[in-house]
Amino acid sequence: ITNVQPLKGEYDVTEAFVEVGVPVFMTDGGMSLDINAATRITDYSTSGSEHTWQVGGAFRPVADLTFRGTVSRDIRAPNIGELFSTSRLFFSNVVDPFSGGVSRLVQVPEGGNPDLAPEESDTVTLGIVYQPSWLEGVNFSADWYHIEIQDAISSLPAQTIVDTCFELDQLCELVTLENGELARVQQNLFNVAERNIEGIDFEAVYTRP
Repeated sequence: ITNVQPLKGEYDVTEAFVEVGVPVFMTDGGMSLDINAATRITDYSTSGSEHTWQVGGAFRPVADLTFRGTVSRDIRAPNIGELFSTSRLFFSNVVDPFSGGVSRLVQVPEGGNPDLAPEESDTVTLGIVYQPSWLEGVNFSADWYHIEIQDAISSLPAQTIVDTCFELDQLCELVTLENGELARVQQNLFNVAERNIEGIDFEAVYTRP
């Protein structure tokens, strides 16, 4: 049962940033070192000020080979839908631990949350690029990345919310009981603990005129 209503919301953003790129050295033999850095202050009318930054560099020991890396602090602010979307009513079968573990069909409304804070992440990337001078137009690269997101914007499954309330006495403001039985579980978005992502990107490019 959706019965979606129009949503209305807005926020203002003010930003100031500085970016710097420095070619440290370059030799006739093709060796070079470049470093770069950036910092940004962002102020959201909904959640306040955030500071992000990035430091990176690229070292080329020979003309064909480049090592590169970046460390950064990043954010993603909640969008209009995540902040202000109206409630949508769904139903779900949830095991009710408050009345002996009986499975019940309960209301599970979903919606936005105007109190959401931006997601914040720490990112590290390390990579290598090979451009063979003996094979024009060919480029190989591999980059390892690790991203740790704090205060990730998400919703928890209804069963998780109920079990957490029953076992840990937390998130109980999202659970409604009627006559001692589970009747409703509010499943709005909020900032959960963290997410970790790690992987390697490979790329091979062959360009012809």
